[in-house]
Amino acid sequence: MKYTTPTEPKVASIHRMLIHGQAGSGKTSAVCETWPKSSERKLHIAVAPGEQGAATIPQGHPAVAPYLLELDEGERLDSGLVVRLIEDTVFNILGGKFGPVGSFCFDGFHKYYGFILDNVSNGALFKGDLGKEADADPYASARMYNRARERARSFVGKVNASPVPNIVWTCWDGREADDPTKGFKSKTHIFPGLPGQAAKEFVGEFGLVVHSRIYWDQRDPAFIKTAPSRRIAKWQIKPEGDVWGAMTKAPIAVMDRLPDYCEQDYNVLKKILDDAWAAARPASP
Repeated sequence: MKYTTPTEPKVASIHRMLIHGQAGSGKTSAVCETWPKSSERKLHIAVAPGEQGAATIPQGHPAVAPYLLELDEGERLDSGLVVRLIEDTVFNILGGKFGPVGSFCFDGFHKYYGFILDNVSNGALFKGDLGKEADADPYASARMYNRARERARSFVGKVNASPVPNIVWTCWDGREADDPTKGFKSKTHIFPGLPGQAAKEFVGEFGLVVHSRIYWDQRDPAFIKTAPSRRIAKWQIKPEGDVWGAMTKAPIAVMDRLPDYCEQDYNVLKKILDDAWAAARPASP
């Protein structure tokens, strides 16, 4: 372990990316269709238990390897065991146990987070008894949320630190209060749908965070009035309007050159980032 002094700018943000959005907004489909993969170096997708986006993952594709949890008849899910199984499977994938990895996707990060929170609350979350802990001890909920957040943060950090070239995560979105002290009177904005402070904090754990949305002509006529299709699938790149949970780790000069939206396509977004970095790079003396 040592410090180094890089001399060349590196467009790294897209290689550690989080996509959040409503169910059915194209998150998993975009990963399956556009992320770098080949029959030799597959796209490996670990699906969190209960994540329904798995239905959009192609089965039997020569370049896509999905990992789905199978339960025996009548088997109950123990949250602690589920968390360990998920993490063991992910690290085995990243370590090459199941073959070379061109890209890796963790599909349904919010579901994994739920199992962590249920585990640290001794099952109170899934029983609907999380509030009872707070009644007995006003600091109990804060401790549980803190433990869950740090466990999830450690997992994300270890996964993103792996040598796999492309890692992408998906999760639902959700609304967070701008000023929690105002309760229901506070304005809200869209962030990743994670519990407590994690919704805002985890935006900083990735190189790039985008919000996924599909615009339908009958719901959003002004947005797609010039489009030949009945729908347009977009990623929001910048924190604008209703969405504040969008971010690219890059110099301001690069950020200023990015559009607000782009197609739900890895290659399209990568070219946008590459061009922005090239345009912002100072000329050689």
